[in-house]
Amino acid sequence: MTKRNWESMQQDMFNNSSSSSNQLSIPHTDPFPEKVVISSEINRDSLSTAAQQIIDDLNAKRKQDTQLLIDLKKALEKQTEKVYKATEQHLFAVYDKQGKIVQDKIQQLFSIIDNISKLETELKEFKQALQILYQDMKD
Repeated sequence: MTKRNWESMQQDMFNNSSSSSNQLSIPHTDPFPEKVVISSEINRDSLSTAAQQIIDDLNAKRKQDTQLLIDLKKALEKQTEKVYKATEQHLFAVYDKQGKIVQDKIQQLFSIIDNISKLETELKEFKQALQILYQDMKD
């Protein structure tokens, strides 16, 4: 609340107290939207009691807000855990499916590498045989 609003509220209280009514009306802003009516015979104890009631109400509302946040946190944690587990299961299913495909591809690769190795050996043997043939024809 700004100083100007506070001064305006004080002025309104004093203007209301000088009217024909014997009651002083104090308007409230959130979190207490209701009006508090205090008789013109205000004493220290009644003000203290009223102030304490406002503080108690505020503390109760804050406690409710805190509990609401705790409940929200628990609900979000549950939801997060559900999403996490679903994501984890999906990821493992993808790994399993892709693992089979990758395993097949790796087997094909090793088979091709073995064939290349055999062909290289045959090519080497052919070169040696060709070299011997060339040497025999040259001599």
